[in-house]
Amino acid sequence: MTADRDHLEQVLDNLVTNAIKFSPEGGTIVVALRADGKDVELSVTDPGVGIPAHQLEAVFGLFYQAADPVSRRTGGMGLGLYISREIISRHNGRIWAQSAPGHGSIFSFSLPRQRVAARKAATARRPKAT
Repeated sequence: MTADRDHLEQVLDNLVTNAIKFSPEGGTIVVALRADGKDVELSVTDPGVGIPAHQLEAVFGLFYQAADPVSRRTGGMGLGLYISREIISRHNGRIWAQSAPGHGSIFSFSLPRQRVAARKAATARRPKAT
């Protein structure tokens, strides 16, 4: 499978935008990327308001909006994380959140790592449409 750059860019944009939206003025947001033998993992860490443990899975739901005052002030439709989960899932990856109220959040996703040479070879073997 070849990654869809535009959709993965949308996921990164959703995560960074949320980090900015829920962080205090002047807070530092960290975007990190690491790769191991089989996966590539990207994480966005913010010093924001945080999320209670019982809501960590719910934030990826369709139209989900937190009940805290910061969420209500920042607006939004509750679609960004839902769409992000769909995109990552369609890339055979996974997305998750770690957080605690008052201690910020870490939103991460991982995707299967694929060698570029193998991908080019697989593409070359595909029959061409006539």
